[in-house]
Amino acid sequence: MELLTMKRSAIWFVLSLLMVTMLIMSSCQSAVESEKEGQEIVGQVIEKDTPTVDDQEEEEADKESPEIEKIDYSKPQYGGVLNGVIDNDPTLFDPYRHEPIGLHVMSFWTERPLWANWTTDRDKLSFMTGYFPVQYTTGCLLESWEQPDALTYIWHVRPGIHWQDIPPVNGRELVANDLVYTYHRQCGLGSGYTEPSPFAFFEELTHIESIEATDKYTVVIRMTDAQPGFPMYWGAEGLLPIVAPELIETYGAFGDWKDVAIGTGPFILEDYVKGSALTFSKNPNYWATDEKYPENRLPYIDECRINIISDKSTRLAALRTGKLDIMYGITGKEKINLAKSNPELKSYMTYSESKNIGMNYWAEPFTDRNVRKALQMAMDLETIADMYFKGYADSFPSLAGPGLGTDYWTPLDEYPEEVQEGFTYNPEKAKALLAEAGYPNGFTTNVVTRGFAYVDLLEITQAYLADIGVTLEINAMEYTTGNGYLYGRQHDQMYYLRASGHFTPEQILLYWYKDVAWNWGDINDPLFNERVDAVLAEADPVNRAEMIKEANVYGTSQFWGIFMPVEQTFNMGQPWIEGWQGEYRVGAYWTAPVFARVWINQDVKEQYK
Repeated sequence: MELLTMKRSAIWFVLSLLMVTMLIMSSCQSAVESEKEGQEIVGQVIEKDTPTVDDQEEEEADKESPEIEKIDYSKPQYGGVLNGVIDNDPTLFDPYRHEPIGLHVMSFWTERPLWANWTTDRDKLSFMTGYFPVQYTTGCLLESWEQPDALTYIWHVRPGIHWQDIPPVNGRELVANDLVYTYHRQCGLGSGYTEPSPFAFFEELTHIESIEATDKYTVVIRMTDAQPGFPMYWGAEGLLPIVAPELIETYGAFGDWKDVAIGTGPFILEDYVKGSALTFSKNPNYWATDEKYPENRLPYIDECRINIISDKSTRLAALRTGKLDIMYGITGKEKINLAKSNPELKSYMTYSESKNIGMNYWAEPFTDRNVRKALQMAMDLETIADMYFKGYADSFPSLAGPGLGTDYWTPLDEYPEEVQEGFTYNPEKAKALLAEAGYPNGFTTNVVTRGFAYVDLLEITQAYLADIGVTLEINAMEYTTGNGYLYGRQHDQMYYLRASGHFTPEQILLYWYKDVAWNWGDINDPLFNERVDAVLAEADPVNRAEMIKEANVYGTSQFWGIFMPVEQTFNMGQPWIEGWQGEYRVGAYWTAPVFARVWINQDVKEQYK
């Protein structure tokens, strides 16, 4: 655990440098190019010089030399190695215990009942956010599913899918009992399991009364009560990959990666060196074909290497030098520099989540809404959007982000004036609110954060709060340590949270809902809870969207955190990566199917050697 603080004068020095840098860049560049979400920005391919020859010699050479067939790399091609990157080592490969990085890595060898339909128009679904409505999903491990009544779901497992040919599963066929076993374990409903995973609520699994296989390929699920949004949680939004019973029966609660990395997915984990890389080979018996080229069996690449690089500048250097093929989550200011050094890189814009500081709802002084509102008013959101995010941010944050569209998101000018005031920079008014709440001289508080990625943004927050007499101490921990600290409720004041923006609209609400494990502020607002309960019980998608929108407005108006601008980020890739338009995943923490569908244009790659 490391306590990081920075003097206010030093922060303003950093901010001044940022402003000077922005002004210099503005003088050199007339305008920052505007990008629509998912729009590709590509520089020209650099062509190698070729020797010139006499026309007559060229004709003679054509007559004497045999014709060589040129490969058309604009169409899918097999072969090659694709290099991706993550920023931390996965430590758990067990969905029961829900480690996000572990689930992400597991997606290379495991699969789920449904995934996003790859043929969907990218104007309707970008595959770059965490939002995958049921209407844009299709069967993965399921061939089809049906709902005969409000409390019953019937799954029809896709025949002919086989586990990877590795002991102890040995390539046998996937059957209904495999799905039942996985859900029994997660829900505590059978197969020897009586206690659900602590994360079962997040996946809406606590509403399952029973799940059973009625034949080799049929699963019947019965619910305790109607949950119209339930298919989303075992679909693309679900966080529960299907695992083979033999693995748990043989190795217990998931052992070494060499033993448990077996699934039905497109890649086989060959090696894992902590702090270095995970190396995957293609699954030679993978069942899926390319939806756009149905004659082609996936994956196209022979090998996938997921590099583990914790330092962001090192990751960016690897992208610049071609050691990485695809990198996600690049900030606007990083994109500006990459566009100068590597104009050939493909670039696709999307919205990230807002970077916020949550507050312990039960702890003084955060029980007072005026205090919470004052802390928000102390933030100059427009300046932070312009200086810190280089203009690549929406200055108004809320529970739901603009990337979800106006079905779920409400612009600031449609909020009540009193709420608009709270998101308008006014340190004098903020001081007055603190004085009214009994803190005329401010107070001292602290914030806990997992990892060090945005400590600089916390330091900027620290400087703004100092202006209204509030002293903020920053407690930055290693990711795993901080994770346990927050879930164990060991923090006493504030916490760094990326929990608004562009997850599924329902999941955004659950970050602030009663009794949820990742509601680290233990917020328990009866009016908000009622709204969420109504959302979860509503079957009509139009009514449901309107109710979610209203719940977001209410929650945003309570000032449960210090909300920062909603950042625009970029997914960038090398010019030789084909079949890719910035797609990140086909479901929550589910990137591998994207990598299985892209291919390497060796002709273009050769030009950059």
